[in-house]
Amino acid sequence: MSFNVRGVPRVVLVLLIIGGLVFLSALILGVTNLSGASGGEGDALLYQNGPFGEGLVLKNFQWCDYVDIYYRCINPRSTFDVPGSVSFTLTVESDVVSGGVQLVENYAIKDKEGNYHLVMDEANAIYFEGISSEDKDKVFFKNSFRLEEDLSPGDYILELEVENLLFGGKLTLEEEISVEEILPEDPAGVEYQ
Repeated sequence: MSFNVRGVPRVVLVLLIIGGLVFLSALILGVTNLSGASGGEGDALLYQNGPFGEGLVLKNFQWCDYVDIYYRCINPRSTFDVPGSVSFTLTVESDVVSGGVQLVENYAIKDKEGNYHLVMDEANAIYFEGISSEDKDKVFFKNSFRLEEDLSPGDYILELEVENLLFGGKLTLEEEISVEEILPEDPAGVEYQ
């Protein structure tokens, strides 16, 4: 059996170059996209790499009755009454690019069949622009919207998008929300079923 020692380093070098090109292509195209289960502090719900390795991480999404001025979720839950108000909060960790962070957050509400009841538009978008001397920066968002009387009880989906305007990284998260109708009370104190 003959073995060509000179050919081995060339083959290894060619394989390393091809592997590096594949990895670099995946990084530039933003193919690196990990989804994990929501969890406690430090767990990433979504992670997206930008074209040059910049990171965008979505953390700590919560449905709430209300979000205070310190971005604390008051009475976390995922079932809400119609008519009524719904709030949510989330934390986004972004790599800082040239000393700055520019994020835009927007959302839409759709039913299980894909019909939109609230569409993404400029009126709902929240823009954040900041300066940082750190490598990464955390940005806190809070939003609220009203469930109108004509919305039928059932399960709906929040489509949430966060985009870093400096490097083009974009995250999309879908979170379920349940809507229940408030039943009128009988003057005798008996609820209708």
